[in-house]
Amino acid sequence: MSMLSSDTDLLASLPDLPRWVEARGLLLARRGFVVDTADGCRLICSRSDRMIIPISMELSPLLEATGLREVPDGQILLQDAMLPAARQHLPGWEAELATLYTLPPELARSWPVPEWPTAPVSTADLEAATHLPAPLRGELIDASAHSPVWAASIDGRPMAFAYASQTTESWCDVAVTTLDEARNRGLARAAAMGLIVDRLLRGLRPVWGAVSSNEPSHALARRLGFEPVDQLWVLTRRA
Repeated sequence: MSMLSSDTDLLASLPDLPRWVEARGLLLARRGFVVDTADGCRLICSRSDRMIIPISMELSPLLEATGLREVPDGQILLQDAMLPAARQHLPGWEAELATLYTLPPELARSWPVPEWPTAPVSTADLEAATHLPAPLRGELIDASAHSPVWAASIDGRPMAFAYASQTTESWCDVAVTTLDEARNRGLARAAAMGLIVDRLLRGLRPVWGAVSSNEPSHALARRLGFEPVDQLWVLTRRA
């Protein structure tokens, strides 16, 4: 599918930097669409990713109504400079700080071989993985349509997974998940290492995002050698 000229113009206004990996990735993969509020605030919305991303630095009082009309259960991803306006226009939303990390490519070259068997898994393998909870299996099958999914296994059963939730020309946003019974055994690290090396070999540098409350994600990023480079805010509507 070719890209609309309006999307091409919009991409030209968003630099290919870690802070825009979600917005650019959604547009490039055609999983996001552009919406303008009546007073001119521009949003990128994705129903499949449950995400609303304002890209106009001046936020609108119509942001909430417009965004939730398009993505009723969506989170809002904000640039740091947008937060003061968001406090005014979105009083019913909780804001949590997210740190963005990137990995110097040379560090990955010094990684040891993962301690668990690690390999990409096919969509068919995921469909047959009946030990996975249905929501997780669905998430991974959806991810396999636009990213390789790497798994770390115990006795041949995949237990931890990593995939690129978004990809731009230069970056990929790393998503990692582990079954509860396999946590704290190094499986998430092994799956992430497999994906990251695979993407680096294709010229894509990894971005790792972690909200403040997810200390295990921050700790894993640091163990892998990731370095903090930026911050965003993730807004969730209060129940």
